[in-house]
Amino acid sequence: MGNSTAEADVFAPLVEWLDGQGYECFIHVPGSHRSINGYARLYERYPSHSITIGPYKPDVVGFTPANRVFAIEVKGTENLRKGLGQALSYQRGVDHAYLAADDTVLTRVQDIAVSKGIGTLGVNPQTSSISQEFPSSAEMKDLLYNTRHQLENMLVTTNECSRRLPNYADPLNQLMPIVAIANHDHTTEEAIGDLCEDESYPYRSAYKRMIRLAEYLGMIRLKSGEYQLTEQGLMGEIVLRGYDVETISDLKALKGGGQLWKKHPPIATYLRNRFASNPDFRTLFEVLLRHGNGGISIQELCGTLIDNYPSTFINIVYTDHEDDEGPTLIEQGRGHEIYNNPEYLKRIVHSQFISNTASQFKSLGVLASDSPVIEPKSALNPATDYWYPREFQLK
Repeated sequence: MGNSTAEADVFAPLVEWLDGQGYECFIHVPGSHRSINGYARLYERYPSHSITIGPYKPDVVGFTPANRVFAIEVKGTENLRKGLGQALSYQRGVDHAYLAADDTVLTRVQDIAVSKGIGTLGVNPQTSSISQEFPSSAEMKDLLYNTRHQLENMLVTTNECSRRLPNYADPLNQLMPIVAIANHDHTTEEAIGDLCEDESYPYRSAYKRMIRLAEYLGMIRLKSGEYQLTEQGLMGEIVLRGYDVETISDLKALKGGGQLWKKHPPIATYLRNRFASNPDFRTLFEVLLRHGNGGISIQELCGTLIDNYPSTFINIVYTDHEDDEGPTLIEQGRGHEIYNNPEYLKRIVHSQFISNTASQFKSLGVLASDSPVIEPKSALNPATDYWYPREFQLK
């Protein structure tokens, strides 16, 4: 039985068992494995993730029934010691780390795993039965906040690609759902869409993405089928009232007036702080602030992220390739092969990162006005295209 087949035979009954036990699961299946029967069934049924803990992406990550963060490395009948090493690296970013494998071979490393605080999940592929050895709590959890926050945001959106900024340039669109809920009493997705259509709101066909990003930035939440403002959403409403914005028409009139940080500093500060509440965008902000006022090339920026913050690079910069080549290079400690090859880097940098992200961050005062918005992506030259960070306060 080949390695990938063996792992698929373990993976499928394991995730279905976790689901039945009340675990909230996100899975990572490399593109080359998605055609294998066991993986294909899971990939269609469970949401996928691209969360990196240290140099690796866990095969399964999520929440236990007690709302603890867990990660599992899945192996079949081989490479158990490698899997144990990967599970050990996950301890920094989770409450509980596990190694799962065929129960006939798991005993080879079980004592070592338990002594290191790693739990084990022995899977019988024939009967789909699971034997569980609970882990102890890891002492070093410096990456736990990052993992938990990403998982919570993924639960809100159930779509890993939602980290991408929607394809519009004006960050005021993130505030549209606040106005619709607070002042029009439109609290369902359909009602908000109808309101945008009735008011001829710009980009009204993208209202669902506006809702998702407002949700992702913690300004609204869905409860019992209706959206409501969070505390941060209420704060956003107060900021808008300072500009006499109470209706969609008022918000529409506010648009098109130039960069927010120049014309409406309180709104720009509020939205910057909302972005900074997300670990990946906060990391990006911090990298830009540390660089100072001099320009930073897209190549240098990507190199800094790959070397020091690989999960941020994967989550908001990297194009999702079916072959998963970029993340694999990073996992193998070969990230330099990405940023030292401008042609390859050009292919894998997401078009939205160099267009929509730049447009919105220029408006919010994160980037100076001479930072290029590069579109189409084919025009990108990572070595010679520079972003110019501005000084701004990071809450």
